[in-house]
Amino acid sequence: WELGLLKLPQAGKQGEGHREMAAAQEQAASYEQQEDLEAGNEGPLPVTALEGSGITKGDCQKLYDAGFLTVDSIAYATSAALSKIKGLGDAKVTKIKDSASKLVPMGFTTASEYHKQRQELIY
Repeated sequence: WELGLLKLPQAGKQGEGHREMAAAQEQAASYEQQEDLEAGNEGPLPVTALEGSGITKGDCQKLYDAGFLTVDSIAYATSAALSKIKGLGDAKVTKIKDSASKLVPMGFTTASEYHKQRQELIY
């Protein structure tokens, strides 16, 4: 973010200073949220993200109507559960699951690896 955009409170009345500081923090948070949205880092991918992977809009709509709202929910669903959706055969289900698993990191991490990653975090 650009710190020049933030208006920090000046010395003055105590009550105003707190309100101005809160407003400055809120402004900084909104800039950060906007950057996350622009970078595409905000939350799980919607099911419509599969359209760019060769899945038709109609199939995405069928998945959505069946309650699979995110790519994550599709990637972790069983093939049997997806095959129950009217209009999706085994071949389509396999293609959809392959596309979803490419968009969602599904790798397994051992507890030792996860612990090591947590130790490397800077607070």
